[in-house]
Amino acid sequence: MVRELDADGSFERVVREGAPGDKLAVIDFTAAWCGPCKMIAPTFAGFEKKYTNAFFLKVDVDKCKVTATKYGITAMPTFVMMKNMVEVDRVSGADPNALEAKIKQHYSAAADVSGDPIMKDAPPGMQCLNSLINKAEFECLNEDSGNPGINCLLTDSAAVTKSDCDEQLLLRIGFQQPVKLHSIRIDPSQSGGVEEAPKQINLYANLSSSLDFDSIESCPLAQELQLTKDDVIAQKPVELKYVKFQNLNSLTVFIKSNFGGGDVTSVKMLVLYGTPVNQTNMNDFKRVAGKAGEAH
Repeated sequence: MVRELDADGSFERVVREGAPGDKLAVIDFTAAWCGPCKMIAPTFAGFEKKYTNAFFLKVDVDKCKVTATKYGITAMPTFVMMKNMVEVDRVSGADPNALEAKIKQHYSAAADVSGDPIMKDAPPGMQCLNSLINKAEFECLNEDSGNPGINCLLTDSAAVTKSDCDEQLLLRIGFQQPVKLHSIRIDPSQSGGVEEAPKQINLYANLSSSLDFDSIESCPLAQELQLTKDDVIAQKPVELKYVKFQNLNSLTVFIKSNFGGGDVTSVKMLVLYGTPVNQTNMNDFKRVAGKAGEAH
């Protein structure tokens, strides 16, 4: 049965819980008085049974006016498709064929979290933030050209990241929107194993520009991590000082050493767990008394 929402305050919590990670959420913005909404409702309910790895939610625009305004809903029904609380597509009107086509387009990449190894041991209430990485802003120093730094951030790839001249790697990761970072997980590469896995990692929050190995250690350090072999072997998320990463636009990861002490560091996956930051759009608020510039 499709879940129905009739209160603004719980929208983001309900969507995050229903569609963690890269799972697709399909939101039906509807109204009780809307004839086309009533017409397509049985079809929408049928899609929930057909596309079982997606999350379907109905939102009453009259009872959830703030949410409807935030997502620019001007006609009903409007179907908004989201992943990681980010809109990826929408369909306006009661056209079941157009709606199903959009669901199919994005559902192919939707994750069944119950069997997803990325989310299997994720901290409660957290999601994988790797899909929110802005690849255009990503940089990596001392990467092996055949095994570049971006590989370890791709959760749907078997490729690995390797260092080139020595064991150190410097990654600068930008995000598509501000996030709260809760924990990270390091998965070792199959070829290098634990001996080539990162041991000491320095994390830096919101550095304003690209850096090099000579200047990075003079920057304000958010947290230093000393991983254990058990952390890496178990592919266990390592909790961070959450207060240090509450409004993160970029994360710089300085991998200083590996367990074996060799010249090559290799990483199969660097998984980032957390949540997107709830942003308030002040344009959604209207003056209720007085004139602009007046004191209250």
